[in-house]
Amino acid sequence: MIGIKNFVPSFEIKLQTDLEVIAVQIFSKPKNITVCNIYIPPSLNDAVEQLEKVIKQLPKDNPLSLLGDFNAHHALWDSPQNNARGEKLYELIEGRSMILLNESVPTFVCDLNGQTSTLDLSVTTSDLLGEFIWSTFKNTLGSDHYPILMFASALCTMREKKPKWIIDDSKWVEFENNLKLPDIDITKDINYINNSIVEPFTRIATNTFKLSSSKIVQKRYKAWWSKDCERAIKEKNKMFRIFKAHPIMQNQI
Repeated sequence: MIGIKNFVPSFEIKLQTDLEVIAVQIFSKPKNITVCNIYIPPSLNDAVEQLEKVIKQLPKDNPLSLLGDFNAHHALWDSPQNNARGEKLYELIEGRSMILLNESVPTFVCDLNGQTSTLDLSVTTSDLLGEFIWSTFKNTLGSDHYPILMFASALCTMREKKPKWIIDDSKWVEFENNLKLPDIDITKDINYINNSIVEPFTRIATNTFKLSSSKIVQKRYKAWWSKDCERAIKEKNKMFRIFKAHPIMQNQI
């Protein structure tokens, strides 16, 4: 799942694949950005080959952010030893001159023994280098993966709506009196005729009526946070610290 704020213009890219993947294109300046979120189970043998086919379906000229749980191991992301998928994924990243944003912090913690590793990767094309601030959340929030935080607020542009005329009935007579259409030579091309009609309409309307705002007002939702929520989070963090110090099943439950 990819969640995008409603003021950020975007659309989903339809893909032909059996992989668990979703991709969206986000409209931004100076270029649109493609975000692709993927999960690859450990048992899939041709995962990287299928991933290559997915990438070929994405917009070629857009910067790409490839995110997800790849279940691959390689020294590039601090795995103690490489596996076959990790080797192939490393070749894909290097072959496409992509950048791994992960820092030397784990993204996965085993429920059984508390051991950590890096399974979740954040990879981008080189034209996004320096655009993201990458980090992980300090708590797993009930999962066995640490949430990854990537900030890139400068890349997103605010969506605007088309302004509308605010017609004031009391000024309608003024508009009619001021509107004078010029003599139009109908033998000229259609663009000339169109501009000869539209331009005076627009000019007089601008001087007479107001336009609505082009900004989209975001809905403000009621706060749901309470003291009970705060206490529950503190207790959960405490139990998680105990599990990390003493990773046994009793502490995990």
